[in-house]
Amino acid sequence: MPPRHGKSELCSHWTPVWMLSLDPSTPIILCSYEAEFAAKWGRLARRTTEELYPILGTRIMEDSRAAHRWETPQRGGLTTAGVGGP
Repeated sequence: MPPRHGKSELCSHWTPVWMLSLDPSTPIILCSYEAEFAAKWGRLARRTTEELYPILGTRIMEDSRAAHRWETPQRGGLTTAGVGGP
C-alpha cells in the first residue's frame, strides 16, 4: 500500500489491542526501523488498551508501565524494538 493509507495504524496500533483482547497471555513484539518510532506505537497501544478495559477486559499490570515494554497479568503484553536502537 502507498504511504499514508493506515498500515501502521492498523498493524502497530489496533492489532496488538485486538490480539490481547482475544488472549491476554499473547506475547507480542512490535519491530520498526527505529526504536523510538516503535515505542510511540507501543505507547499508543498501551493507552488504548487501558482506555478500552471496560469493553475488552484486558488489564495492564500496574508495575509494567513503560511505553516499550508492558505486560498483562496473564504474562502477555507488548515489547517494542528498533533495528537502529536497543
